[in-house]
This record gives sequence, structure tokens and C-alpha cells, in this order.
Amino acid sequence: MLGILLTWRTISSRFSFHAYQAELYPTRIRALAIGFVYSWSRLSGVFSAFAIAFFLDRFGVPGVFTFIAGSMAMVALSIALLGPRTSRLALEKRFRNNYFAAPAWLAGGTTPSSARKPPSVRS
Repeated sequence: MLGILLTWRTISSRFSFHAYQAELYPTRIRALAIGFVYSWSRLSGVFSAFAIAFFLDRFGVPGVFTFIAGSMAMVALSIALLGPRTSRLALEKRFRNNYFAAPAWLAGGTTPSSARKPPSVRS
């Protein structure tokens, strides 16, 4: 039963993350940026096999499921806290108003508006 739940959660989160990634980058670099992120995720998959083997050896099957569920929770929490908000914003407005800027609370306050505009829009 745990395997079915884990597979369902993995597939649903993968669709969500890919849709979110497509909203993060402007059209001119979207394919390159998503490919770069996806490549790093595939590389991390290589190393996660070693972590899974470690947890399987030390803690058994429940330990592996706990490790995977904890990893998924960390990713979801990171995106929820650190990722830019993309819902209900037009693509053009999103990049005009907040061009790859960190959240204000993380950056230590608001950033100047000229620092958030793409280079082609700066005056």
C-alpha cells in the first residue's frame, strides 16, 4: 500500500513541479532553464540511489519510505517558502514586476524596481 501511495504522490508532484517550472522563466530562456533544472534532477537521482541503499540497509523498507516522503516534503516546503508566486498573474506581468527577484523577506526588504526589471526594459 505504501508503494502505491508513494508512486501516486511522485507522479502528481512531478506534474505540478513541471507546470510550475514552466511559469518561472521568460519565453526566450524557458527551454534552456527547464532543461538545466531537469538535468540536475536526473543527476540527483543517481545519488539518491545510494541514499536509498543506505536507508534500506540501516532501517529497512519503512526507513526508505520515510526518507523519500521526507525528501518530498522538503522540496514542497522549499518551493512554498522560497519560490516566487505565479498564480493568477499574466506571464508578461510576472516578469515585468518581479524578474527573478528573491522574496522580499529573504532579500532583507524590498528591492529597487530597476533591479527587478529585465535588462531589455531597464532605462
